[in-house]
Amino acid sequence: MTSVSALNFCLLSGFLLLGSVMLAVRLLPEARASFLGLLTYGGFTFLCLIIGIQTILGWMGILTGTWVTVTGYGLGAVMIALSARSFKAHCPLPKKPHPALLLLIPLGILLLIELYNGLIFPVWEYDSISYHLPMVRQWFLSGSLRQAYFSVFAGPVGYYPSTGELLTLWPMLLTKSDAFANIQNILLLPLGAAALLQWTRRNGIPDRTGILCPLLCLTSPIVLKELGAPHVDFFFMLTFIFALLFLTDFVRNGTVRSWLLTCLALGLFLGTKYLAVPVGIPLLAITIVQVVRRLKYWKGIRLGAITGGVVAFMLMGGHWYLRNMLLTGNPLFPASLSIGSFTILHGYGSMSDTMFSVSLLSKLPSMSLGVIPPLTTLFVWRMGYQILLMLLATFLIIPMLCRECLQPGRRMLFRYDTWILAILPVLIVLYLAAPNTYLHFDANIRYAILLLPVGGYLTAELANRSRPLAAILTIGSILIISITLVKTLRAPDLPHETGTLRLIQESLPVFLPFALRFITLAIVCGLLTWTRWKRQWRIGLLITMIALLPSTLLLPTGAMSAMRQEQTFPSLHEKYSFLSPLLRGFEWIARETKTDDRIAYAGFHFRYPLMHPLDRTVEYVPVNDCLHCNYVDFRDEPEGIYARASKEQWIRNLRTAEISYLILHNESGFLSYEPGWAESMPEVFEPVFREEGVEVFKVIMK
Repeated sequence: MTSVSALNFCLLSGFLLLGSVMLAVRLLPEARASFLGLLTYGGFTFLCLIIGIQTILGWMGILTGTWVTVTGYGLGAVMIALSARSFKAHCPLPKKPHPALLLLIPLGILLLIELYNGLIFPVWEYDSISYHLPMVRQWFLSGSLRQAYFSVFAGPVGYYPSTGELLTLWPMLLTKSDAFANIQNILLLPLGAAALLQWTRRNGIPDRTGILCPLLCLTSPIVLKELGAPHVDFFFMLTFIFALLFLTDFVRNGTVRSWLLTCLALGLFLGTKYLAVPVGIPLLAITIVQVVRRLKYWKGIRLGAITGGVVAFMLMGGHWYLRNMLLTGNPLFPASLSIGSFTILHGYGSMSDTMFSVSLLSKLPSMSLGVIPPLTTLFVWRMGYQILLMLLATFLIIPMLCRECLQPGRRMLFRYDTWILAILPVLIVLYLAAPNTYLHFDANIRYAILLLPVGGYLTAELANRSRPLAAILTIGSILIISITLVKTLRAPDLPHETGTLRLIQESLPVFLPFALRFITLAIVCGLLTWTRWKRQWRIGLLITMIALLPSTLLLPTGAMSAMRQEQTFPSLHEKYSFLSPLLRGFEWIARETKTDDRIAYAGFHFRYPLMHPLDRTVEYVPVNDCLHCNYVDFRDEPEGIYARASKEQWIRNLRTAEISYLILHNESGFLSYEPGWAESMPEVFEPVFREEGVEVFKVIMK
């Protein structure tokens, strides 16, 4: 990444953000009502823009940095031109800050450290290395979203909805680097806080108690862990919040604008994970019922409004299901759907049954009582003591909500609290039934992340209804959050166990200028906005945005890139010591081969460290005559991708692909013919590296 490319990324993103804010202020009364509404609706518009741009270009097959740049600047200019004359907003700042906002100081320190570490450390999170970033890299190279990514040993994950990965792709296209991949969730955190507080406001909860919702939710250890890695779980939770927020508005006012916002949010939510489907179906059902109720008021615009909503939903995430339908005949592929012996949707073999068989729900009947306490302790440790406070508040407020629901003459079907009562058990069952929640319990506690905003909302609602409980809940929240932040600051969840200490010892000359420049820039921008706020608010916003744009020049990109490169393999060795032989094979390839050498691999899916520079060819070469097949082509084959394996065909495929080197690793659970074949043909495969099950061969083409 060069300073020029990084500057272009920040300029384009800032330009689109400014256009998004101005457009939201012009079109949405909620964005004009308060500074919080401005952040929420402006930020949401920005997310929809960058995802929509990439979706359209990706389906056209021209998803490149050049096209993104041209389209982005053009669209930003149009939005600013259309909104400039009517850009007026009354956005008062809060006059009496809540005492709990003092917690923003340690949270800010933590975010600054995570931001710095995210820029100098490589991507190290396992799922990201295994398939998230390789998928993004394929889009980066191919410029197309039409074909499903072939992930080979990670299974058919290329068919999963992947809107969250488009956030990672955005800076990669513009900088031709993954340097910003680790920090995307840090940048989304303020938007999450604004959306949560706006959510409570829209349901009549004042800020003095509503502030508990974002504070409890966003300081959970499971959320803080998401900040330094390109996980999509935080974005998944954020889209869930937006879906509930906009659906609430749509049910209350029934306007076309709230309908379109609801469709956009539901598209983002369902387009991020398959786990959204069980929750999204009731939300879609409520939306459809409300549309039917409102059609008589949409005279003359019915067809246009419905069409616009469907297009918005498809653009934000529904297109993944359409792609799967076109490629496999099953929008939920690789999952299967059956009623008795009748198969409605044909998936990939018995994959659905296999994944469910290792869920918590499937293991509950046979689970011994002695297993439950340690699992519960680990769950609370990962989710934070916040979850206990939320659980207590939930048990206390549910009787109040049920009593209201049962009152005669009340239209409870469309009351927001009724939805919470209906959604809460769905979220609990969803977590228990999610795949691998028992087999990989610790790693997959993140599947319960949707419980946090609901629990935070119920806690804020209870504090609003009971003044004595409000004091107890506020004090308890501040104590719990303080403990969480101190614990996280002392031992951040980074590749190195002594992350903060090591940071100070090894990179103080780079960190101090970064921190001082960043803080100075933030103070200057804040003062400019504050002094211009009352009389010339628009000028204050423009000055702040313009000041933020060249901030990339303040980052020592050269020094950070060098440190990032130096840290790549040492940090991975520390984090994944059980894969050290494989990583040493990667190091040999990086050191001894040329960047234009084409690399083939087999037997493992932990391969993203091989893919640097990003245009290096690293691919799996099939062992059968299906050279360009995907998992759908093997769904009826007992041996899956190894069906009709042939050594002679494999050699022909290697030569067709012009492979220079082959790296093999026998991870447990993977059927693999390649190691035996390579050993039996020394005239084709020359061994150049070997260590503990890892072999690198030079492929001799004749």
